[in-house]
Amino acid sequence: MKKTPFRKLLALLAAAVIAASSFTAPCFADSDDTIQIHLPFVSLDKVLEWDFPYSDSWFSQPAHVFSLSLARGSLGLAMSAFRNEEDELPNQYGTYLKAAGFKNISPFGYDRPTSYRTLSGVLASRKIDDFTLIAVVPCGQGYKNEWSGNMYVGEDTRHIGFVSAANILERELDRFILENSISGKIKLWITGFSRAAAVGNITAADMVMSGRFDAVYAYLFGVPRTTRSVTYFDKNSIFNICGGYDPVPQIPPESWGFQRYGQDLFTPAEETDENYPVLLAGANAIWNKITGGTMHNNPEVNYQLHMIIEFVAEMFREPSEYTKEFQEVLMDTMSDKSPENILSVLLTALSQLDELDKRQAYSSSVFEDYLSYVVARHLEQDGLESSKGRWDSSAGIGENLLREHMPLTYLCWLFSTDDADALLYSHAFSRRVVITADADIEVIRNGSVIGGAKRDGTILEPAGGQSVFAVRHGSKTVVNIPMYGTYTIRIITPGITSVAYYDVITSPFFTFGSSSNINTFLATEGVFSFDAFNAEPLTELETVSGRASDVRQIELQYSTTLTMADEAQNSRHVSIKSILQLLFWTVVFSVLFGLVSLAFWLVHRRARTRGKEPSVLYIIVPHLLMAALFAVLTVFFTFNMFSIAALRSVFAGLTVFVMFLLALRGTLRQHSRYNIGVTVFLLAVSAANAFIYQRSSLAGATLPHVVIYLAAMLLLSVLAANTFRSNIKEPS
Repeated sequence: MKKTPFRKLLALLAAAVIAASSFTAPCFADSDDTIQIHLPFVSLDKVLEWDFPYSDSWFSQPAHVFSLSLARGSLGLAMSAFRNEEDELPNQYGTYLKAAGFKNISPFGYDRPTSYRTLSGVLASRKIDDFTLIAVVPCGQGYKNEWSGNMYVGEDTRHIGFVSAANILERELDRFILENSISGKIKLWITGFSRAAAVGNITAADMVMSGRFDAVYAYLFGVPRTTRSVTYFDKNSIFNICGGYDPVPQIPPESWGFQRYGQDLFTPAEETDENYPVLLAGANAIWNKITGGTMHNNPEVNYQLHMIIEFVAEMFREPSEYTKEFQEVLMDTMSDKSPENILSVLLTALSQLDELDKRQAYSSSVFEDYLSYVVARHLEQDGLESSKGRWDSSAGIGENLLREHMPLTYLCWLFSTDDADALLYSHAFSRRVVITADADIEVIRNGSVIGGAKRDGTILEPAGGQSVFAVRHGSKTVVNIPMYGTYTIRIITPGITSVAYYDVITSPFFTFGSSSNINTFLATEGVFSFDAFNAEPLTELETVSGRASDVRQIELQYSTTLTMADEAQNSRHVSIKSILQLLFWTVVFSVLFGLVSLAFWLVHRRARTRGKEPSVLYIIVPHLLMAALFAVLTVFFTFNMFSIAALRSVFAGLTVFVMFLLALRGTLRQHSRYNIGVTVFLLAVSAANAFIYQRSSLAGATLPHVVIYLAAMLLLSVLAANTFRSNIKEPS
């Protein structure tokens, strides 16, 4: 089997990973002077609490020696600098620093209007032995318009949005040193999360290269890439702690030449670590202790977000293309939006690129359909991820999609074990095997079935501790397995059926995945298997029983667009384009309904002036038709739930609001306590239906829910129409 150059590179890197046996940076242990600082923080829309360590002794050790305790303290310091949008924790910016004995605590930027050019954060200092330690902490969460600066990549060596913010931070540092008359030996402690981590990455590199300071201790979390020209230090003291499948550290794309200063360390991932269940147990214990809930991971989400990043990189091959064609549009669309809206932002921004859409119409339509599939897939209440605990139904879609980038996730990993080797020396390659067949699929490791899916969609739950992620989409089964070790994929066919399978190798080191071949054959009833071994191509098909004919192997040139199309096909979902068309025709119908109703009103008014009383059915029937339309749309958006937060509740409210208008017309014709009561009741139900019921877990996408809901709407319609009960007569 021929290897592509990229596959050869992957094989070399994987071999290097497997050959290594210990953490690349030496670690030092805690000293007896370590204190625990109780820190409240906001996450999951709640005020949570945790104890973070602090020790002066950390800064007497060489800065290039990694300390897990210092990493934990750095995360606490970074989280204490977060902006709290709802003021749940006012004036907490110095909470950690004050408890650690720092003086001259100086927050900056929190009271200023935000934009992509602004930055907030905290500086403080502490005298330790013969040196002064300065803590430098930019704000990395809860910011507002600063987020659009993450998209300001530019064409220079460094990411313009990040370096602009780093310039602000460096000026604040100079001001702080001058105002507090700090001299002599000075050491820096720099930390940050997300955007602040990128700012800290550049600032730390600049400060190391400046030679102004005796040491720079930089511990950064969820770090985006910052530069296309990395400076390597003899003794690296910049540690970038990233989730292996956190999407934020994967941008800007590596294919554009971007990297990070310092050393990248990755937390465990289900896709890459064979002993992930053991590691997860420790992290989940921390999550449960803090929140009372369960720590969720969803490899399907991780992969799909990686695909979206791939698509943007494929659409714009160079930073110059992105800067010229997409950057301004994306920044404008992203203004005053949070990361939770990234899917809608991408779709909105791409829709504005008319010339680009004409040039790459197929790719754009595939991407649009893929986004529809992604969101619809993960909001199906009876979806496989939800049933397996992959999806947190109590959280919003943004929180679920960006679970790997949550500070709480990083906290749980850092405190899950004291073994830095196991925690941060993560294998960073994953193999995604896609099998399309009307068959049962099993993944076997060391003679035991550790995952897979049955034809009916049931996901196999292994009895032991080891497992791999699997998901079923129609006749398509997808499994994620680590890149080291040998795994056997077994295909069990019930009769004559066609089978196709291929694999995609992904890694946070690279923007694009890699494929080698797509394999197809025609199977009779039987059992067929192949092996996935390290970075090698999938082995030849083996027939255990039955017969395989027309066996073919076609070299597959990897393409993000084609992979997206394959992922989305044969999956039940409604495209965003179809939704927009549906909404357009709904608006048209509503306008026509309004015009027809107005015409009826004019005809009725004219009839009354002539002493005639037209039938009230001309009033009742149009209202009931409109209510029926809105009820059907409510049910539609219940089953196609990527618009659940908006469209479902809107149409649910409109359904009963139309009934309220009908009852109001009846009440105006005939005043009675009954009519007034029904009218007020329907107005209250309209609001409750939109803002309470339809936004709660009571509204489900199951047949019993739908039947009960439509029956309730029918009953309310009868109540509304009954306000005309003494006036109903047949038209003459």
